[in-house]
Amino acid sequence: MGSLHLVGGEKGGVGKSWLARLMAHTLSDGPEFVLIDSDQSNPTLANFYQSAIQIPFSDHPKHEDLSDEVFDYAIESNVIVNLPAGAHALVSRWIAGKSVFRQSERRAVALKHWFVTDGEDDSLSLFARSVNHYDGKLPHVLVLNQGRCDDWNYFNERTDIQELIELYSIPVVELPKLGDYRRIKLNAQRFTFQEAMEFKGFGVLGQAQIEQYLEEVHQILTEGGFFGVADLRYDG
Repeated sequence: MGSLHLVGGEKGGVGKSWLARLMAHTLSDGPEFVLIDSDQSNPTLANFYQSAIQIPFSDHPKHEDLSDEVFDYAIESNVIVNLPAGAHALVSRWIAGKSVFRQSERRAVALKHWFVTDGEDDSLSLFARSVNHYDGKLPHVLVLNQGRCDDWNYFNERTDIQELIELYSIPVVELPKLGDYRRIKLNAQRFTFQEAMEFKGFGVLGQAQIEQYLEEVHQILTEGGFFGVADLRYDG
């Protein structure tokens, strides 16, 4: 059985590609997986991983069928798709027009939408729109990116969001923050997380900080069995 993990958030700058890269690192010593970058304007995932395949979601008559390949990969493997901002209309049209829910049941493909938020009102409203649109047919995971927000009181006060989380039993994941200096330099060098752990320029303590961060993320992403690999070990 394969799986299709759509990593989105609709809004730019919330940390979608960061999460996709963390997921890739988490699975690097586990089951087979395929990375797909569908962001044509800023293919961050493809910039960090040469193995990432660039497949756009499009409504252009000449390109609208290109995204079908995403599902073909998911039949045999775990697929991580980095979505661009504003992808909801194109992805939902693809899901409906290509009977993705029906085919996922027939082919035993597990679907999951990882929705990354920065806690802002617009981001939370986009999350509500996504959940309401799919009405429970597309399982969501709400990812609270601590690297983009350190006060989640407004999120807790949004009763509509809390009701949706309860109604659809949506897991809420707190994605920890890596220090800004390490994160900025890591991104500037276009390091994978494995390369960052081995980069001597970060110093012994810097490397240890990154390793500790990755270990924490690994535990968060696997302990809930999100990939069907709850017992996946962390080897650093």
